[in-house]
Amino acid sequence: FVACLSGRVHLYRGDVGDGSNRFYLLSAIAQTLATILALLVTATLVATQLAAQSFTPRVVGYRRRDPWLWGAVGVYLAGIVASLAAIASARPARSHPIWNWWSIDLTLLLTGAGLLYLVPFTLAILRSLEPASFIRHLLANRDYVGLEDFMRRAVNEGLVRQLQMAMSML
Repeated sequence: FVACLSGRVHLYRGDVGDGSNRFYLLSAIAQTLATILALLVTATLVATQLAAQSFTPRVVGYRRRDPWLWGAVGVYLAGIVASLAAIASARPARSHPIWNWWSIDLTLLLTGAGLLYLVPFTLAILRSLEPASFIRHLLANRDYVGLEDFMRRAVNEGLVRQLQMAMSML
């Protein structure tokens, strides 16, 4: 990152012809990141709905404050904004060579960071769907009413393992 910002390394080698390939690249990056962000939010909402049906509706509040979800939103929005800013600043009348290189490199770095973020994000979301993870969250926040709801639902549905897990962790 520092090497790109200092100008020692460039991820983008340059334009061929009139520079339209730079606009196409930045536009494709913005659209792709927006699509991936929409898919992440949708998958998270579906997982939250399934967990709310299995555990308790308090999962929705848990997910609303999930740092992994907000991290994904931040990383992807930063990439989208950087890409759109690079498109807006790369007009020939306002063109400045240093900003053009720096902004495209920054956009490519943020895109790479967004793609790398997919792996831990997916693992964290899958881990959060485990009953033990949700029980730990309820206990860490001292949400005993939520834990009681969780245990009551486990009793009503005959989920003995979830009840035993909650009792032992309590």
